[in-house]
Amino acid sequence: MDENKILAADNMYQLICKAMDDNKFKYEKDEAKRSVHFGVIGNDKPMSFAMFVDGERELLRIFCFLDSKFQIDKLVDGAIACCVASFSITDGSFDYDVTSGEITFRMSYSYKDSEIGVESIVYMLEQALNAVDKCNDRIADLCDGKSTITEYIKLF
Repeated sequence: MDENKILAADNMYQLICKAMDDNKFKYEKDEAKRSVHFGVIGNDKPMSFAMFVDGERELLRIFCFLDSKFQIDKLVDGAIACCVASFSITDGSFDYDVTSGEITFRMSYSYKDSEIGVESIVYMLEQALNAVDKCNDRIADLCDGKSTITEYIKLF
């Protein structure tokens, strides 16, 4: 990675930490990986997030690995669930691994040639937290057989 990208990535990482500190998040830092890890309790379930700087691609990224895992007989339901959930949110998306049945929320913002401030990072955090909190219990109920795919779709 060239020196300008390294400097930009380091600056972005400092902004992430400032946003976390300013908003009183409890988090763990990994400065070598330019990442932070934190958990929050939503309306119903705890959620664990990782936010990091991808310096090579000049991206700010956030991930949340959902606890729900679709079994082999519900793989199609999992794929539909991710599509419906992703369509219902403003930013980010839910990704589905058909080989494992696992669902991940992800969001990325490019900071290349941009002026991103703490407010933008806070907005990204809010959108990610709201998206996962909106969908994680609905996905869990479908995954656990507490709802059908038709019932799940009607929730959105």
